[in-house]
Amino acid sequence: MQKNKRIGVFDSGIGGLSLLKAGYWQLPNEAWLYVADEAYLPYGDKTTEKVRERAKMITEFFIKCDVKAIVIACNTATATAIDFLRETYRETIFIGVEPAVKPAAKLTKTKVIGILATDATTESLRLNKLVQTFGEGIKVLVQPCPGLVESIENGNHHEAKTHKLIKMYVEPMLSQGVDVLALGCTHYSFVKKAIRDIVGDSVTLIDTSKPVIDELKYRLSRQKLLSNEKNSKIEFWTTNSIKNDSSKFETFWGNPIKVGYLNI
Repeated sequence: MQKNKRIGVFDSGIGGLSLLKAGYWQLPNEAWLYVADEAYLPYGDKTTEKVRERAKMITEFFIKCDVKAIVIACNTATATAIDFLRETYRETIFIGVEPAVKPAAKLTKTKVIGILATDATTESLRLNKLVQTFGEGIKVLVQPCPGLVESIENGNHHEAKTHKLIKMYVEPMLSQGVDVLALGCTHYSFVKKAIRDIVGDSVTLIDTSKPVIDELKYRLSRQKLLSNEKNSKIEFWTTNSIKNDSSKFETFWGNPIKVGYLNI
C-alpha cells in the first residue's frame, strides 16, 4: 500500500539526524531512509550546480526505493535545489527546511533577529525573499558560520574550539540587540547548548525540526498517505566509503545503528 512506503531524508552529513529524530518521535508509524552525503560535505561551500547534482542523484536513489516523500534536511540544499527538484519530479512530495525568519520576526521584542547559516544559505535568493517578505520593520542579521559544520561533523561539538567559533559568530549579533536567533542549518541543533551558554536565557532560539515534521505530516495526511501500521524502521546510508562506520552516527543518534555505503 502507498501509505506504508518509506520516507527519504537527506543531508550533507549527520545534521539531518536532528530532524529525523523529530520525525521518528512525531510519526511513530513511519519507516525511514536516511542518506548522509558525506562525500560532498559540506554543501555550504559548493556551487549551486553541484548541490543540485547531488540532490538529484540522491532523489533518484530514493525513487528507486519507492519512497512516498522526500525531506531535504539541509537549509543549503533546500535553498539551492528544492525548486529544481519539484519541477523535475512533479509526482514526488518534497519537504524542505529554511531559516525561520517568519516566526523570529513574530517573536522579537527588540526588532532585531539573527540567522546563523552556511555561506550558501546566506547568499541564496530563497533567504533574501524570506527577509523581504517577513522582515519589514525588523533588522535581520544574517551570519555565515564557516567551519562550524565541519567542526560538528568531526565530533568536536563539545570542545572549546567549537565554543570559541560559535562565540565569534554570535557575540557581534548580541551587541546589536538580537533577542531571537534562528538556527539556519540542521547541524547547529547539535550545538544548541553551546549557543545557549553564550546567548543566555534572554535570547529565544528557534530550531525548525518540529515545524518541518508538522508540514510533512500535514502533506501526507492530505494525500491520505500517513501509515496506520507500526513500523519505525530506519536505514542509514553514507556516500563516503572512508567514513563508512557507525560510531559517529551512533553518537548523534543516541543508539547503536548500522550504516551502509551508498556509492553515488
